[in-house]
Amino acid sequence: LAAPRDRAALAQFLASLSHDLRSPISIVAQALDELHPDAAAPGAADARLLLALAERGLGRLGHLARTLSLAASLEAGALELDARPLDLAALLGPAIAAASAVEPRREVTIALALPADPLLVRADAGHLAAAVTEIVINAIRHAHRHVSVALERAGEAALLAVDDNGQDVSVDARASLYRRFVPRAARSDLGLDLSIAHNV
Repeated sequence: LAAPRDRAALAQFLASLSHDLRSPISIVAQALDELHPDAAAPGAADARLLLALAERGLGRLGHLARTLSLAASLEAGALELDARPLDLAALLGPAIAAASAVEPRREVTIALALPADPLLVRADAGHLAAAVTEIVINAIRHAHRHVSVALERAGEAALLAVDDNGQDVSVDARASLYRRFVPRAARSDLGLDLSIAHNV
């Protein structure tokens, strides 16, 4: 584990980076909004395609900014939770849709299995949705073709299982699976998704 001073410096860096990303993201989003009427004109198929690609990229940048901000709060030990009763089943659909928007792989299908009745838990809806989104993003990235998300009641607990048909995690990689900024052999990302979900 890093020393408290190092963790505080890392938290400040992540928070600053997230803040610095938000301003240009906002400017680009406004510019893209201005382009929508032109892209809607007949014969502007190429413009619509480019606009869709730009918005997809912008969505990924927005997700990165939010992820960095959440990681900063976790590193600083400043994550505030507002736990309230919520239907966990109702939370999953939007979380999966958010994951699919960030990591759109057309060849990967996502199956969702929900209990027949609402499954009420007490949790922070925003942070729990973010954690589920990160887990599903990770599954989409590593799947060959399929991801399954299943929710069920297990006694007095709720069990949420996310499974993909990709390769299993190696024994060596499991020890650092939930640590941030650990290089992964398969990808060049920051290793934030599972660590954030685990901490939340």
